[in-house]
Amino acid sequence: MQCRGEALDYRVILTAAATAAAGCARITPAVRLLLNGHILHKRDKGDSCLDAAKFWKQVVDGLLPEYVPTASVPRGRPSGKPLPNRLSERHFPATYDNKKYKPDCEVCSDRSKGRHQCNTYCKQCELPMHAIGCFEQYHTLRDFRK
Repeated sequence: MQCRGEALDYRVILTAAATAAAGCARITPAVRLLLNGHILHKRDKGDSCLDAAKFWKQVVDGLLPEYVPTASVPRGRPSGKPLPNRLSERHFPATYDNKKYKPDCEVCSDRSKGRHQCNTYCKQCELPMHAIGCFEQYHTLRDFRK
């Protein structure tokens, strides 16, 4: 629609809106309100008015902030340290070629409490760890030794 000084036939506008509503059979009250608002906007602004699509977009953009929740702001002190690569990259377990070589697991082994040896390791980190349990814990938790 273009801005014109002459009044447009309401039925022509409704038919155009129904066609533009992508197969919607009836015009909802909200669409009717937007059409009436655009007609009033055109009457008041004259030649400097917005076309219907831009007018509707401005109305919707103006109403959205009331109903759409804003993004939540993270609380607490931000961490100064970036995420370690082990938490953000893809890693895969593997077994050592030498079957007799079994180093201590990086995650669950503690020499003061007891050794836990394993024959699997992470290819990218090159650290020994059990493939079940420890591997996932090491690659998903920032503090993996809890």
